[in-house]
Amino acid sequence: MTKIFMTEQEYSAFTTSKYMGLLYENKCAIVSCTKQFSGNNLLVEFTEGIDIDIEKDVYIPFIREYNNFTLNET
Repeated sequence: MTKIFMTEQEYSAFTTSKYMGLLYENKCAIVSCTKQFSGNNLLVEFTEGIDIDIEKDVYIPFIREYNNFTLNET
């Protein structure tokens, strides 16, 4: 399983993004989302998919888009 930390805002944007479809297409799912004791972070746990690296193929492209979007909003 792959575990990735996200803020609540990132997680909210992620669950409504095109990357959820990419997870579905590759037989991946979010198994759990746990609020951490310190800060505003969530620990998101994903199942392993078919021929996909969650961090490289999903999370990094998502977070780049998310950061570009939030930078352009301000």
